[in-house]
Amino acid sequence: MGKVRSSTFQIHLDVALAYDFRKKINQHQHFSMKKNIDKTDINAWNKICAIMDRIDDTVCYLNSIILGKVRGRSTAFDFIDFLNNTGVLIECIDAINKIYDFKSKIKKTNSIFTEGKNNDDSYFKHIRSLCSVHPVSTNKHKEFLEEDDFQCCPRVVWNETPSITKEPCDLYAIVYGTQEHIYHKIIPIYLSELFDYIQGKYSDIKTVIEIVEQNNQSIKSELIKKPIKNEREFEDYADYLKSLNKCYNERVGSDNDGIFEFYETVFSVSFSDSKNQELLDKYKEAIKFSAHKFHDYIQKMYFGDFKCQNHQDEFENYFDLYFFSSNSDELKAFHYHLSKIIQLVHPLNSTDRLYIYSLINEMKCFFEKYITFEDQMSDVQLSVIISVALYIHSLENKSSLNRVIPNDLKFRKIILDNDRYNVIIAVEEQNDTDKDILFQLLGI
Repeated sequence: MGKVRSSTFQIHLDVALAYDFRKKINQHQHFSMKKNIDKTDINAWNKICAIMDRIDDTVCYLNSIILGKVRGRSTAFDFIDFLNNTGVLIECIDAINKIYDFKSKIKKTNSIFTEGKNNDDSYFKHIRSLCSVHPVSTNKHKEFLEEDDFQCCPRVVWNETPSITKEPCDLYAIVYGTQEHIYHKIIPIYLSELFDYIQGKYSDIKTVIEIVEQNNQSIKSELIKKPIKNEREFEDYADYLKSLNKCYNERVGSDNDGIFEFYETVFSVSFSDSKNQELLDKYKEAIKFSAHKFHDYIQKMYFGDFKCQNHQDEFENYFDLYFFSSNSDELKAFHYHLSKIIQLVHPLNSTDRLYIYSLINEMKCFFEKYITFEDQMSDVQLSVIISVALYIHSLENKSSLNRVIPNDLKFRKIILDNDRYNVIIAVEEQNDTDKDILFQLLGI
């Protein structure tokens, strides 16, 4: 139980555990987004997000509290603050328990608190109620009320006078009951016991991580067995892309619907200018080539699997055909323009459209190196032909596309000689500015 001392106290919770919990949830975030609350039809995702944020902040805050710096006969407000936030942490863990139902997998101990009567959870709630939450009326946990109808706690103080408590505790709660013949009671509080209890509850997150992983693997196994329809099963390639989009939403999430819809649009567009049409056909072949690999990627559920990072190019390349990430000096000058021009495929008011047209006009010299602007082009045709121009430009400069798209006239305007091709496909580590620009294009 330890001796009465004037030293301070500080808990040390492993912040890496909270990080690992968030990392595991986000590894296959789409699966977690489908969880429901307490076996109901109410979606739990917002609650899970709130729990993760609360755990992160609360663990750091609890670790920062130094208990016992201010002592005396007055209430130990530092302890009350610590107790309140400990309650938040435990409430979060209990809530995750209900969502993921891991209670049966926890090896529970009920003998940490000396005064706990083999029910540590109830005893903690009783002490928290007395000292902080319901100090003038604590009556829920009957086993600790003895013969009182309810109990009141005027203050909880640091134990500077062991003769009062008759025990070498760290703090004690003064308790008034409803029995007339008893003036008051003293409940000793040992921080070593409280810290052990908190550490034990917090470590339950390890079990949550295991349960989430088991849940993810089970869902992945079922989805891997479920075949995605092949493009040969569709007469229209755009219908295949719709099907692929649906499968992607089921397996990953619906955050990229706009990209799939744009690719579907590409296959519905044609141009009267033969050179434009020829380049459009190459762009379509690139989409088909990437979609084939992307199909395999999501069929085998490679995403979120840290053992399958060698397949990441196949996943990213499918989206790079929409968000062109060429690192050319020429294109860098137009990053703002491109972040706005990409919005042309979405419904906008007339003022926004006119502004985008002006930005396109400012880039006209750049675009016309690759394509021709035809008379009376629709917004859809305009957005597609701009994507075609950016695609051809990306293949002739350093870009992530060159690591995947074959050096073949089926996909390219020109075949690169070996020396130039080797230079262009050299993998560069993008600087932070490049990443920020890509995030702008993604709308993040």
